Amino acid sequence: MRMLTTLYEYRTLLFCFMLLASAPIAASVSRVEEPYLCVESRLGRSADGHWDGQAPSLWMAARPSGASCADLDYVRVDPTEAASVSAELRARGQAQARVMVADTVSPGWTPDRVQIDASVNWEGKSRNGKDEAEVRGSAEWKRGRDEVSAQLRAEYERSNDVLKQNEQNLRLLWYRNLSGPWYRSTEAQLERNQFKEQGLLFDYLFAQIGLGLGYRQEWTEDAETRLAVSWHLFDVRLLDYDFAVDTNAPSLTLTNTLKLPARWRLNQWTHWFLWEDGSIGVESETELLLEAGHNTAVGLRHEYSRDAATLQQSDKNETSLFLRYRF
Repeated sequence: MRMLTTLYEYRTLLFCFMLLASAPIAASVSRVEEPYLCVESRLGRSADGHWDGQAPSLWMAARPSGASCADLDYVRVDPTEAASVSAELRARGQAQARVMVADTVSPGWTPDRVQIDASVNWEGKSRNGKDEAEVRGSAEWKRGRDEVSAQLRAEYERSNDVLKQNEQNLRLLWYRNLSGPWYRSTEAQLERNQFKEQGLLFDYLFAQIGLGLGYRQEWTEDAETRLAVSWHLFDVRLLDYDFAVDTNAPSLTLTNTLKLPARWRLNQWTHWFLWEDGSIGVESETELLLEAGHNTAVGLRHEYSRDAATLQQSDKNETSLFLRYRF
């Protein structure tokens, strides 16, 4: 009982002694971690490692995604400026995170998405005897700032048992994201086609390459518009007639993708070419898709072209129904 009374009488002195004894522990860091910001409250230390008796100081650091707060470079912040400084550092952390994601390249060349489209129109001799089939395959890759797509198309058409068209087409498209909404576009296309026109069989090889600068506007997570200005080089060769011609032209490309309600999706792109004689060529394709399942979709595709670069497809206005399967 006497010991308890003595401890009570000297309670203030005892408390101060305990505080000084625990000062090396109290001088440790108190930290708050956010996704893009780290905040620390630090107690000062004296030369012997104990608390210096001053109020805690405030320290902050921008935090890139996934970085450890313990490894960052902090700056001391005046408490009266904490709100503005924290907002600035948080924004810097977000920007650094975007750069890190953009510069991260996933290993391998396995496509992120692969899909196949098929459409058939088999009318038979009971009608006009026009039969046609088209198969398309495409693959897409997203690696850091690069978006690459490859599209392969095969189309076969005959009328009254006479070949009208036998086409194979490969198109490569590469988007390189630059600062902000700007991007660089590179396009290459190679086409081989055999078709009959006015009783003559033509066999040609068509090559195209284009380079341009574009602007992308993301309206929502599922809606996007791209507008690009490009310069294209074209080369067409008639293989059976030893004839070749090449030309070049500027172009304007508009691309829209939009997810609609009730599992509908709209994809559209249009090319406008300005030829040397002042005429304007147009290529356009519009798809309206209904997602029938997790991997399947049914779509309606409209293709239009006028004064386009390829021979057989220079003037076209067709609508087809197709089935799509995604892997």
